[in-house]
Amino acid sequence: MLFVPNLLKGRVSVSLRIALYISIAFSFILLLISFLIVSSVHIFLLKESEQFLMYNKNIIINELSNSPGNEVEALTELSVSRNVQTSLYTAEGFLLFVKNEMFPETLISADGIEEIRLPDNHDIPENDHYTQEGDFNGLHYMVLRYTVHNLSIGNNYIIQIAKDLSEVDYFIAILYKFLILTNIAGLIIAVAAGFLISRRVLHPITQVTDTALRISEKELTMRIPVTGPEDELNKLAKAFNGMLNRLDDSFKRQNRFVSNASHELRTPLSIINGYIGILSRWGIEDPHVLAESLDAIRAETKRMASLIEKLLFLAKNADGGMQLRKEPVDMGILFQEIKKDSELLFPEKKFNFNIEQGCIVLGSKDMLRQMLLVFLDNEGKYCSKEGTVIFSLHRGKESIAVIIQDDGPGMEQTKIKYIFDRFYRLDDARDKASGGSGLGLSIAKEIIELHGGSVNVKSSIGQGTVFTLNFPL
Repeated sequence: MLFVPNLLKGRVSVSLRIALYISIAFSFILLLISFLIVSSVHIFLLKESEQFLMYNKNIIINELSNSPGNEVEALTELSVSRNVQTSLYTAEGFLLFVKNEMFPETLISADGIEEIRLPDNHDIPENDHYTQEGDFNGLHYMVLRYTVHNLSIGNNYIIQIAKDLSEVDYFIAILYKFLILTNIAGLIIAVAAGFLISRRVLHPITQVTDTALRISEKELTMRIPVTGPEDELNKLAKAFNGMLNRLDDSFKRQNRFVSNASHELRTPLSIINGYIGILSRWGIEDPHVLAESLDAIRAETKRMASLIEKLLFLAKNADGGMQLRKEPVDMGILFQEIKKDSELLFPEKKFNFNIEQGCIVLGSKDMLRQMLLVFLDNEGKYCSKEGTVIFSLHRGKESIAVIIQDDGPGMEQTKIKYIFDRFYRLDDARDKASGGSGLGLSIAKEIIELHGGSVNVKSSIGQGTVFTLNFPL
């Protein structure tokens, strides 16, 4: 049944192949039903014919029992059914009588009549019968032979009754033709219905295809209408729309990243170019201008190198090229180092460190230190001088928790989800004044995720901010 669709695979549309599958399956079912109908009707009609012969046999036996010694005369006067031949034999097989309604022109006589006859070598037990189908001179018939004992005169007779089955054959032939026409009509309807059903079923997939063809990098706003029951195609449309949402968000982030990166790199290059212009005019002759220009060029070059290094870190991790050599890292020791760094980098700020011993994380010591420095730098630059920053380290049942809490101005709930985006700034003016690039928290999050950890942020205006970092044991 799969042979024809497999031949057409790749040459016709999916909807037509589905229609063919439906048509072939429906045709097979129709043929099976037709076969069962014809077989059942044929068996039923044959059983009816056999019952008909048995009925005539009983009539003949009754006549023979009522006419001892006058069997032939009784049978001669007996009215038999149409399309029936009745024969009477002696036990030795001598034909006594034949009455033929299958051949109306045949005389009622015991001599010279061509009769339907069972094989002579077939023995029939007394008071038993034998039924058989056969052909005689092109005639399809059913014949019944019965041996009966006439108690009145002590003679045994063989009764033979044959019935013409041409009416049965004619009815079966008409039934065959009707079923053939019905199957042809059913096949046509199945092809049409299968094609329409497949088109309707595949309509959401067609919508997905059309939408995908119209989508480009500059046009990611198109979506597939999601209607109908919650079936597989509905889920496919939702999954496709979800993929488009993620792609749209990814492209927007990428475009924003490229734009911000270009801007961040263009600024130090513009400053360097400006100071080179100053030097080319009069800086070489003026020691003060020369020193100022060189210091500015050096600072901007350092800033640009730091920015490029951060960008390379993020790009390398995005490509899956970051190789992490894991080793047991004592977070308590890193906290002690960060505590010293806070005293050197931000002596005017108040930092408190709560360190629980025995907090070991499997990962890279350098990366984990870089992550902590990001949060230290972030709090040192943006927390007020009057505020307090608390770094806490705790060991739980399943994870190591690093908590960074401040009592600063906090941030709006709508902005929390963006703070780990590359180049995102809560306040552009404040970030530029502090020299921030907007990449620190992005790098910190990348490091956390590389170590199988997670980060959660809670903040509200005027209530400060809490960063909670969890690393698996």
